[in-house]
Amino acid sequence: MRQLHDSILNGQPLLPSQVKDIYYKYLVKLDENGIMNYVSLWSSEGVNPQSIWDSVLRCRTFSELHSLLAEKIEQYFDHLSRDTGENPLVFQVKEYLHQNYAISSLSVLDVSEYVNRSSSYICTLFKNETGQTLNQYLTNYRIKKSKQFLGDPRYKIADISSKVGYSDGNYYSKTFRKLVGLSPSEYREKILS
Repeated sequence: MRQLHDSILNGQPLLPSQVKDIYYKYLVKLDENGIMNYVSLWSSEGVNPQSIWDSVLRCRTFSELHSLLAEKIEQYFDHLSRDTGENPLVFQVKEYLHQNYAISSLSVLDVSEYVNRSSSYICTLFKNETGQTLNQYLTNYRIKKSKQFLGDPRYKIADISSKVGYSDGNYYSKTFRKLVGLSPSEYREKILS
């Protein structure tokens, strides 16, 4: 880490975009290694290259950028040293759900086909390992993602419901209210005021 930091500061002058690109490539590689070792570095958000890039873009200074990489490296090794022992199959199921939560027709059958196991086996394993059914986990994840979208006033609530996998906006609103205690519009008003 220190070598990278020093080589960028003391090496040939680079444009900010070039520095961000270098750090982005390191973060993508780190994320790939994390996934191979069942470590999710972006809080199990189903990270895709775009969201890693978004994290890089949010850094306004070289120091922030370097801190981001250092934090993710520390998080990676901390997780490995703790060896939380998450079942690799459960990790794979979660990653699949994180990548596909926006598909309204996503089903247990889709998940079980993806991991090449029976639906009943996956449901039992997931419930035993996480304490939640697959559908409960997916619903909680969808609502968590919708909260992020609600923080951005550019998105209409109807658009958010479909972005997080709900084809029926009324059902989305009822589910949101049940889990959060507020309607999506009340939640938005509260966080944006």
